[in-house]
Amino acid sequence: MRKIPEPSRRLLFISLMVMIVTVFCSFLSFGYSEKTRKTLTVMIYMCGSNLESLHGCGSADIEEMIQSGIQGQDVKLLVMTGGSKSSGVGYFNAETSGIYEISRGRQRRVWNSDITMNMGDAATLTLFLQYGVEKKPADDYALILWDHGEGPLDGVCIDENFKNDRLSLDELKEGLMNADLPRKLKLIGFDACLMADLEVAETLAPFADYMIASQERENGQGWDYSFLQDLSTDQSGSEIGRLIIDSFSSSQKNQEEPYTLSCIDLSRMKNVSEELNEFFALTPEMDERLYSRMSFLRLDTTTFGWSPDEGNAHDLVDLYDLTEKMEEIMGDASPLKNSLKKAIVYNKSSIQGAHGLSVYYPYVNQPKYLMEWREGYHQLRIEGAYLRHLETFGSFLIDEGVVSWNHLHAEETAVDEDGNHFALQLSPEQTEQFLFGQLLILEQGSIISGEATNYSLVGSVPAQIDEKGLVTCVYSGRTLYIQRENGKFIGPIR
Repeated sequence: MRKIPEPSRRLLFISLMVMIVTVFCSFLSFGYSEKTRKTLTVMIYMCGSNLESLHGCGSADIEEMIQSGIQGQDVKLLVMTGGSKSSGVGYFNAETSGIYEISRGRQRRVWNSDITMNMGDAATLTLFLQYGVEKKPADDYALILWDHGEGPLDGVCIDENFKNDRLSLDELKEGLMNADLPRKLKLIGFDACLMADLEVAETLAPFADYMIASQERENGQGWDYSFLQDLSTDQSGSEIGRLIIDSFSSSQKNQEEPYTLSCIDLSRMKNVSEELNEFFALTPEMDERLYSRMSFLRLDTTTFGWSPDEGNAHDLVDLYDLTEKMEEIMGDASPLKNSLKKAIVYNKSSIQGAHGLSVYYPYVNQPKYLMEWREGYHQLRIEGAYLRHLETFGSFLIDEGVVSWNHLHAEETAVDEDGNHFALQLSPEQTEQFLFGQLLILEQGSIISGEATNYSLVGSVPAQIDEKGLVTCVYSGRTLYIQRENGKFIGPIR
C-alpha cells in the first residue's frame, strides 16, 4: 500500500471532521424538526341514515374527501360509516360498520365490525374516538358528526337500523367523556341540521375549543369537503372553522335553500350563560297581558327548523335576535349581546336575523312541548333564570285557564262605498289581552275533491278596537296587480 503524504493526511483528517460535524448537525436538525412538527387527526362520524340509503349523500361526501387531495402526513383523516340500510355497495353496509383512512387520493378500510354498530349509541362514538387516539395519535384532534340533526332536544345521528335511535346531548357527552381523550378537541363540527344552539354549545364546552354548526336545516349536499386540502396543523380551531364556513358558503351560491353556518368559541359559553340568566332575571311578573306581549315578540323572532310542508317546528330562535326583541320588556341587554358577539367568532348565512347561535323557546309546537320537550329541557340541566322564564311562559302556553281565543268569527256588517265592513265582539277577558288585530284577505287556490288545498295572501287590513271590545275593520275590495306587456299579471302587490 502506498503511503499517503503527510500534508494530504492532515487535509483528509480535516475533511472527515467537517463531514462528521455536518452529518451530526443534520441529524440534530432532522430530529428537532420531527419532534416539533405538530400533527392533527380528524375523525368523521358518518351515520348514513336515509341520506345514504335513499340518496347516496354519504358516499358522495367520502368521494369529496378522497378527491380533496389530503396527503395524510401531518393531518390524518379517519371516517367511520354506519347507520344506513344500504345494501353494501360503496362505503356503507347494513350488516357491518367500518372505519376508513383517507390519504393521497385513496381510501382503505382499516377496521371492520362483525355486526352493525348502533351509531345512535354513545358506546359507538367512544369506540371510534378511542380507535383514532390509539391508531393515529396526534398533538390535536377534531371530530365531525355527519347526518340528520334535530336540535338540542331531539339529538343527532339517527340510525335507521336501530329504530331511528339517535345521540341525545347526554349520550354525546357520555361518548366524549368515556373516550378519555388526552386533551380537548381542537374543534367539534356538525355536518347536520339545527345544531348551532346554546344548549349544544354548553354541553360540549368541556370537550372542545370550538364548535362549527348550522342554525338552519342543511340540504343533502352538506359541507364542501374540499376544505381538507387546505388544512394545516398550525391553524387554530377558529381558523379551521373559517375555512369550513367559507368553502360551505361558496358551495351554496347556486342552491335554492337558505343556509347558515357559524363557528362558536366554546370557552366563551360560560359568560354567555351567565349574561343570559342575568338578562332574563329581569322578566316582570308574568300575567296574561305580559304573556300576550311576549308571544308577539317571540313570534317575530328569527326562527329555524320550521317546515310547514312537514307540519313540524323545532321552536329554535336566534338568541341575539330574541334578546333584542325582549329588550322592549326587560331593558338594556348590552352585556348579553356583547358576550354573544365574542362567542360567535365567524358566521355566514343567507337568512336575515341569523347571527350564529340559537336557543330553544317554546311556542309553535305546543304538543311536543307538553308531551316531551318540557321534561326534556330539564334533563339538559340548563339552569337559572332562563329556565324559570321558560317554565313560566310555558305554563301560560299550555294552561287551559288562559282566556280562549278559539271559535271567534268576524261577521260582515255592511257593504258601502268604502268597502266591506267586518266586526267581532270580544269578551272582557279577551279585550284585556288584546294587543293588535288584522283582517287577512286570502285567495283560494287549487281545488281537490271539493276542498281548497292552498290559499295565497292577497292583502291585510289593520283592525281597531273600542272600549267595549268591539273589533272592526273595512276592506275596500281592491287589490293591486302589475300587468306585463304580454298581458300576464304579477301579484298581488301588498
